[in-house]
Amino acid sequence: MALRRRLYSSLSLLVLVVIISSAGFYVLNRPHESAREGVLLGLWETMNLISTVGSLPEEHMGDAQRVWAMFVIAVGLGFTLYAFGNLIALLTSGEILHVFETRRMERQITSSKDHVIICGYGNTGRLVAERLASQAVPVIVIEKEHDLAEAATNHGYLTIRDDCTQESVLKKARIERARGLVATLDNDAANVFVVLTARGLSRELHIVSRANLPETVSQLERAGANQVAVPSRIAAQQLANAAIRPDLNRFVQRAIHGQEVEMLEVRISDYPAMAGKSLRELNLPRAVDLLVFAMIPKGGTLAFNPEPDTVVNEGDLLLTAARKGAVERLKPFTET
Repeated sequence: MALRRRLYSSLSLLVLVVIISSAGFYVLNRPHESAREGVLLGLWETMNLISTVGSLPEEHMGDAQRVWAMFVIAVGLGFTLYAFGNLIALLTSGEILHVFETRRMERQITSSKDHVIICGYGNTGRLVAERLASQAVPVIVIEKEHDLAEAATNHGYLTIRDDCTQESVLKKARIERARGLVATLDNDAANVFVVLTARGLSRELHIVSRANLPETVSQLERAGANQVAVPSRIAAQQLANAAIRPDLNRFVQRAIHGQEVEMLEVRISDYPAMAGKSLRELNLPRAVDLLVFAMIPKGGTLAFNPEPDTVVNEGDLLLTAARKGAVERLKPFTET
């Protein structure tokens, strides 16, 4: 940014020198046959001197013109070299490439949809982004700190360097077309404000927030968060499970992280070929190596281990566990 400012200022000064120099030659070369001829002659003499590719006819020059020409050479050539040096520095610094990259990213953000907005790119935000990216979920990161925003960009995420508590910034991240928002800021008050602002902009958005203190959970839920996670509480639960149920804990962790086994939410609206059929007819364990362990009917509550004769309809949600690659194996069900 500093290089660009220096380049713009040096070019502005160079243009000013050209104008003043041309005006000086216009006055010293009088009389002219016409004002247009005088202006063009003054500009021609100025460009000859500054560019060093030409010279002035000395036999037609007086003392005043020679003094003025020396002044133009000293000042004009100096500003020319200064501007050229700034241009070379700008080209070799990669700043121009950064400008084009920023504009490309802005165009991508503008056209984004069905993405997840991550507010904050600290340790938690980075891990959330990595997990979502591994599931091929589009991500837009909003981070105020320069170093963290640059890190998010270098990791390949669409990034907005700004304050995520501002309504205009969330709109810039196309919150109206997002599938979800995750607030991962270190400050609970800031997370409450983010959730409150996001909920005001989108009533249907699925919002998940981090809470550093357990007593902040209720505040975040009242602000509009669908789910709230307390990192210390989650860590304590995992440590306890690992201590008393190590094998089960190991299996669950591998499933959560998509190692060998993955846990999926199967929305029947995404797989229309399933609608109107029973779990027995679909035979998902044999067809796609997928086990249905729970079901949430449209407008209903969770039913654990649904009966084989249960008919699934559009709007229902199946909670499943499957061997890795189940999404690809489910593709035939996307066709009606």
